[in-house]
Amino acid sequence: MANSDTLLPQSLFHSNNAKLTAILTLLDASSNGLIVLDTKRRFLSLNQAACNIFNASAETLLGQDMLTLVMGKEHEIASYLVMPSGHWSCLVVCPGEEEREIECTHTTEIVDGQPCIMILVRDVTETQRLLQKTEVLTQFAATMTYATSLEGTLDALSRSVVKTTGLMACLIPLISGNPLQFRVVGSYGLPDGYAASLGQLVQMGTHPPTLQAFRERRTIVARGIRERNLADPSYAPVHEQLQHVAWDTVVCIPLIYRGASLGVFTAYYPPDMEPTKGELVFLSTIADQAAIAVKNAQLLLEAQDKAALVERQRLARELHDSVSQALYGIVLGVQSARTFIETDKEHAIKSIDYVLSLAKACHTEMRALIFALRPESLETEGLVAAITKHAAAVCERYEVPVEVSLCEEPNIPLAIKEILYRITQEALHNIVKHAHARHVCLLLQQKSDGVVLEIQDDGVGFDPTSNFHGHLGLHSMRERVNQGQGKLEIHSTLGGGTCIRVYLPTPIQQV
Repeated sequence: MANSDTLLPQSLFHSNNAKLTAILTLLDASSNGLIVLDTKRRFLSLNQAACNIFNASAETLLGQDMLTLVMGKEHEIASYLVMPSGHWSCLVVCPGEEEREIECTHTTEIVDGQPCIMILVRDVTETQRLLQKTEVLTQFAATMTYATSLEGTLDALSRSVVKTTGLMACLIPLISGNPLQFRVVGSYGLPDGYAASLGQLVQMGTHPPTLQAFRERRTIVARGIRERNLADPSYAPVHEQLQHVAWDTVVCIPLIYRGASLGVFTAYYPPDMEPTKGELVFLSTIADQAAIAVKNAQLLLEAQDKAALVERQRLARELHDSVSQALYGIVLGVQSARTFIETDKEHAIKSIDYVLSLAKACHTEMRALIFALRPESLETEGLVAAITKHAAAVCERYEVPVEVSLCEEPNIPLAIKEILYRITQEALHNIVKHAHARHVCLLLQQKSDGVVLEIQDDGVGFDPTSNFHGHLGLHSMRERVNQGQGKLEIHSTLGGGTCIRVYLPTPIQQV
């Protein structure tokens, strides 16, 4: 280093200056680093903790411009360092291309009559990684609450884990049945066709680490797996994809829910990255959460199947009580008209008129039932139009006035609209069948945090504290509201009518 560029005595480029040595000695026992720069930002001295943070010896760093280690904020850090004091953070690249995040507090001091910059350095790399992992879990919890599909949830989880931990890829398959079925419900970073080929391996009877973790219900860490699989003829279905990947270590963690193995969370590590104990704990936590998401999706599917069965049974009762009876009346009317067409025309005409009235009623019933079964307008025209049409059908069919007060089309997912529509349908069905109401009010409002549906009638009412005994429709409403993470309130008194109020929160939009 040329002496003409040196603002401080040459002795200050070593740690033998008395003042600097005293300061560095005091801080050598600390995990925080202390570095001393000249006014050109060159290292004059640093303690052992600073050497550890920068992963370099003092001899390597002395005389070097600190900004050569900084990533992306060189001009910003340079502007900080000309100030008398300050607090800032940045990324630095240490020998071996390792990136670390540091927080720094600096002050300007006079040593031997010359200004120098003293910087207290703290390595926050692991802290930031921990915060990122916590954020992954937080986002995943929110996604689980409002997810529209299991695949969407676990794809997002896989992407977040890869970007947070530095993994190369993630794969989450569900495994079940005999013969084994291999269904991918989440992945990120895998080459095209790899997941399908891995499933083919399982069906062929090959025993990859993924299947071992599933069957043995324990974490499997497989090292050197790429070269080993390329040399194994039984892995031929994945040889083409393995030619284009660099991962070398695979961690497979079973998805366990109440003792049952549902699938496997698989993490793919690059050759220069070894899974640490902390990483395995984090990935195990992720696998546990993924298992809960899978089980919740299975339970939801079962509930939907049950709800579909209940709906089919209700429609069957409706068909039997209305359309089937009307068709039977039409048959009797036609037979009567045929009998008297020649001998008693007046009676025959009355029979035909009766048949026409039954046919019109049957047509109305069928339109209502078909709309109840497949409300196409819910998707094409929106929730407001669907509720309006259904309310009009109830008025026409049962001659019960329904007063509607609806907001503009709410900006909510179709699944939430379906819940609100079905609850409206069920509530109006209960009113016309049981309440003997003379008037119904239906209100729909969109709030800043959700949607409110309110249905009120002036019917006979009931005791809402009876745990819905005999009111299967109310059970169905509560299940639907729970599905939407909402709240159901029922207020009713005998002879005083009923008010049903539903609140469904607006789902968090995933980016």
